[in-house]
Amino acid sequence: MNLSMSLRSSAMRLPNHPAITAGEITQSYGVLEDRVGKLAAGLKSRLNLAPGSRVGLAMENCADYLMILYGISRAGLVAVPMNAKLHAKEM
Repeated sequence: MNLSMSLRSSAMRLPNHPAITAGEITQSYGVLEDRVGKLAAGLKSRLNLAPGSRVGLAMENCADYLMILYGISRAGLVAVPMNAKLHAKEM
């Protein structure tokens, strides 16, 4: 099962309900679904990544982490989470 399909399902049922809240910023399921779709399309078209390709994900904890994780999944790619505090040589 593609992880991002649960987001799509929630966005269809509850587009205006809050999906992510970080500090004073709240994103609805509909907005998050739209951003995930655009990110997935960009990953496939601009970077020409084949399905199953691995994408390193080295980020601090933030609301965008989930959007990027879902976008990678939606594009048919595999997210490889890495500790953002590692040195470039360690990654």
